[in-house]
Amino acid sequence: MSRKMFYPSKGYLKERLADYLEKRYSEKEFEIQTLEARDAESRGYIFQARKWYSTRLAETASKLTGLDLAVTVKIRQVADSLDIEVGGGKWLDKAAVAGFGLFVAFSILVIPAGIGAVRQHNLIEEVARDIDSFLNNPEQYGAGKEVEPG
Repeated sequence: MSRKMFYPSKGYLKERLADYLEKRYSEKEFEIQTLEARDAESRGYIFQARKWYSTRLAETASKLTGLDLAVTVKIRQVADSLDIEVGGGKWLDKAAVAGFGLFVAFSILVIPAGIGAVRQHNLIEEVARDIDSFLNNPEQYGAGKEVEPG
């Protein structure tokens, strides 16, 4: 599942939005990666966050049970507007674990995979709300309107 959002006249906030997401989700113990993206028609960022685990065992267990969390945000500036897509990086893994669990006579893996799918959906919605709040009230986050250099 992914959410697509469009914000007219908010293109000047793309860098600040990427910075805000990095800070917000680092504080929530997510591992962060932000990449600059450019093509002939747009400029922007790809923001990725995944839940950070203190040990390799905890990380492996969360992946095997479908309880890991990850989100990808594509921030594209088109003219002076922002086109944003928020999606889960691990949704298909959770569905595969759930399907495998059903195949193995309703294995115990179905329950954590179902919980993981709900948590993944909730994370996507949370990030979308954070983006919406930031872009609709940039002054609240110390990101007032400025003209971006060419």
